[in-house]
Amino acid sequence: MKSKPARGDFCVIEALFNRTKKLPEHRRFSVCVPAAFPLSYLCRVFKKHLNKTPTEFINDIRIANAKLALEYTNRSILQICEEVGFDNTSHFYHLFKKDTGLSPKAFRELSSGSQY
Repeated sequence: MKSKPARGDFCVIEALFNRTKKLPEHRRFSVCVPAAFPLSYLCRVFKKHLNKTPTEFINDIRIANAKLALEYTNRSILQICEEVGFDNTSHFYHLFKKDTGLSPKAFRELSSGSQY
């Protein structure tokens, strides 16, 4: 039987989540990590409580933001890709399709009912 998660663990996850929201221009995970948290500790906490790595967590946030931008703006897919923090367009397309089952273009067309 698992013990109750430590309050401190959730504070770490929350701190990283808030930091990624406030600093969207930072693309690399290492820049988003508060210096007070060793990387190995962050990885253990995330795997234990969220069953994903910190990088996967951040990418999930980026994909969620991309979905919103695709649905509610007419910005180009490339622009959205860069704005949400992906340096590699191919990696963005791969993660987006893995998450939604659709390409960003198909997602936009399906969710908005129109083409841009």
